[in-house]
Order: sequence, then structure tokens, then C-alpha cells
Amino acid sequence: MLVVKTLHIVFMVTWFAGLFYLPRLFVYHCLATDAIGIERFKLMERKLYFGIMTPSAILTIVFGAWLWLGFGITGGWLHAKMALVAILVAQLGLEDVALVGAVLDLAQGAVPHALEGKQLGK
Repeated sequence: MLVVKTLHIVFMVTWFAGLFYLPRLFVYHCLATDAIGIERFKLMERKLYFGIMTPSAILTIVFGAWLWLGFGITGGWLHAKMALVAILVAQLGLEDVALVGAVLDLAQGAVPHALEGKQLGK
């Protein structure tokens, strides 16, 4: 069970790192002016989201459920933890919407809606 707990923590840390880094990539993407840079950030965003964040989120939840079922843990703190996990999953979904929206806006040459009127990097 120690291996399961370790994997749960490793994938959770990986997921959190992606949650914090992806919005920063969006900002870098919007600041890029050359076509090569824009394509690079599109690729980095997709790889981070689909190759690292989403699998890490799924594996975090799987190993967390395994721990929960294996130990039979109950209590009020578990409900609080499940609420926080639901918020994080919602955040992942919001970043998915932001990723798709930003990529579509940038593909059309427009500034993403979330960054309209903002002065970035100045």
C-alpha cells in the first residue's frame, strides 16, 4: 500500500505543477510575435495538458480511490478533501476550455478573450 500512496503523491504533484504552469504558458503564447514561437507554445500547451496533466489527474484520482477503498477511511475531513478534489477537477476542465479557446483565437489571429485589453509584459 506504500507504493500506491507514493504513486498517488507523485501524480498529484505532477498534476499541480501543470495546473500552475499552463496559465503561464498561455501568457507566453500571447506575448509571442513570431510564427515559430506561437507554434512552439501551441505544442507545449497541448503536450502539457494532454500528455502530462490529464493522465496525472486521472492517475491521482485512481490511486486516491484505491487508497480510500483499501484503508476504508471515513470522517468529515474526507468530505472536505473530496470537495477540494472536485474543485481541482473543475479547474482542469476550465483550463481545457481556456486551452481550446486560446488556440482557436490565436489561430484566427485574435487575442484570446481572457486577455483582451490587458497589457502583458509591459
